[in-house]
Formats: sequence, structure tokens, C-alpha cells
Amino acid sequence: RKGFVTVEYSLITRPEGSTKQKYILMGLDEEELVRQRQKMAEHMKQMDEETRMVPPPESNSKEDLAKWNWCAQMRPRLEAISKSSEIVWRMQNETNARKKAESLFAGAKVRVTHDEMNKIMDSD
Repeated sequence: RKGFVTVEYSLITRPEGSTKQKYILMGLDEEELVRQRQKMAEHMKQMDEETRMVPPPESNSKEDLAKWNWCAQMRPRLEAISKSSEIVWRMQNETNARKKAESLFAGAKVRVTHDEMNKIMDSD
């Protein structure tokens, strides 16, 4: 695979009148969205308790590993969307180039909470 570029597409929207963006999980109804949010919250709680970066050893089933992998892939996406929204919000009223740069770096350093990540996920 040397020399190949991998491209990934995601549907991200910004509700009218808002600076916050939403990550659209395609093909989900509200009930399934709630389940996905619960799955992510459970994953984040487990990450906080033990600061794990690998699946827990007690999860040997394919379903548990699939759930872990899904959450591990979603976390950086949701963090990036949240930080992007934060940067837009911080920079919207800045006119000075230095202040804009400071806002950009400050927004990139923001720690994203689990609740904020869950609020970003939305259904189509």
C-alpha cells in the first residue's frame, strides 16, 4: 500500500444559526442513535477508569471487539469536529491576525468531554 492515499468521507452539518457541527450517522433512527451514544459513553467511561488504549482482556467476543473498534475510530473524529466548532466560535469576532492565531491554537488545545462528543452525533 505504499504510495496510496486513503480518503474517508463523513457527513458533517452545521445547523442554521449555530457554530456547532453535527456528525451524521447515516441510516440510524432515534432509537439506534441512543444506543450508539450509550455505546460511546460506556467506552469513554472505561477509557477514563483504566486509561486503556486496547480492548479489555475480558472482551473476547467478536461483538465486544467490534464495539471497541467502532468507538476507537469514532473518538478522534468527534474530537476533531468539536475542536473545529470551538475554533470557529472563538475566531468569529476576531479581526486581529495575532488574536485569530491565538484563538486557533487555544481551540485546538481544548479537552473534549464525553457529553460533548455524544451531543455531536446525530441521525439523518
